[in-house]
Amino acid sequence: AMSDVSELYFLPLLMPWLAETAPMVHLEIVRLDPATVEQAMRVGEVDLALGLLPGIGRGVDSRLLFRDSFVCLVRAGHPVTEAPITDLEATLRELRYAYANTSATGHQRAEQWLTEIGIRRRIVLRLGHFTLAPHVVRATDLAVIFPESVARLINADDAFRLLPLPDGRPVIDIMVHAHVHFRSDPGIGWLRDGLIAHFAGGALPPG
Repeated sequence: AMSDVSELYFLPLLMPWLAETAPMVHLEIVRLDPATVEQAMRVGEVDLALGLLPGIGRGVDSRLLFRDSFVCLVRAGHPVTEAPITDLEATLRELRYAYANTSATGHQRAEQWLTEIGIRRRIVLRLGHFTLAPHVVRATDLAVIFPESVARLINADDAFRLLPLPDGRPVIDIMVHAHVHFRSDPGIGWLRDGLIAHFAGGALPPG
């Protein structure tokens, strides 16, 4: 189970590794619902969950993969990048934004934090799907708040510029979660250990 944000980050990196090391393995990804995922793991409906799950119960074994934060994503060549930014908060207020709807807990925390520190953004587009945001930003002068890990991954061709957020921005723990009832399951253990080996500390799988 994972959120749409986690899908965007993990799957392009995970699937080539699986194809090389275990080509007969198939995955089924289901939506990560923080309210029900612990029960789903307990009864064996979900093997592993990836992401931020605050308040998860003691019946779940959670291992840290990496810590993530957030940036403001704009296209390369955006007018805001033409001169040094001297007042970051004022610049963030002046931009026009797309709002990428997601159920990811960490992303919701970042959006709430921006409001709390008084950065009220002019949102001119609300997207129903988080994964559309980079395509919109690449083709327009809109900005979007994005997890830094995902922003760096999709910026391999330098199509974007990553603007920092002010000091004190949320830092979230991205973890892999498995229920203790299945700690002896060899398949679950193998995949969990592989995720830790290849993603812990922000490392990427070979490929």
